[in-house]
Amino acid sequence: MDSGISVWVPVISAGAGILGALGSQWLSHIFITKREKRSSEEKRNRERYFIATEIVFLLERFAQACVKPAEEISELDDEGYITTLHEFPPFDYTTVTGDWRALPDDLIYKLSEFPVKHEEARRRVSPTRKKMTSTREIMFGPLQTGASSMGLSALRLSRELRVLCDMPEDEMSEFEWSTWNVLEGIHHRSINSFLKEIRSARQSEAEPADSQNSFKRESDAN
Repeated sequence: MDSGISVWVPVISAGAGILGALGSQWLSHIFITKREKRSSEEKRNRERYFIATEIVFLLERFAQACVKPAEEISELDDEGYITTLHEFPPFDYTTVTGDWRALPDDLIYKLSEFPVKHEEARRRVSPTRKKMTSTREIMFGPLQTGASSMGLSALRLSRELRVLCDMPEDEMSEFEWSTWNVLEGIHHRSINSFLKEIRSARQSEAEPADSQNSFKRESDAN
């Protein structure tokens, strides 16, 4: 009996050693994998923070540059033309050196779309003298409307990046004269003026029809 047990002791010891070695390797692999994953995440977060910082201040400087053209008052000359004093501010990402792949896909799409929208808004703004016809254009021309709209869009993107990277909040809404508040006020007044113009145009179109119907009823009565 004792001899039988003694035969299995080396086998059990060897098996335990093998299991111990395998277990040790498995635990070591887990720890290494977790360490590599943590290191990879830290690197990605650093890269994300770096490129986000570049883009945030690029967008915010653009928004600040939109204030002057957005505030510009369109005045007509004797011939019904105006000349803009401020140009639509330029925008591009050429100064950004960070890795775009560190950002979420949906945010990359919106950031990539921004220059396209910017170019469309810029093309609507004529840098030369332009004849104005409507009251809305006199007060809120393409320059004011486009600059306020694009400036607000830039700030929305910068704030999304700030939230993503746990950055401090910006100071664009603290006071009445802060960039966000100025652009938002102009944009809202532009929209309200545009809607008022549409209602006025529809009313003007309806008045001749009402006059014709009234004249027809009078004729029929006679």
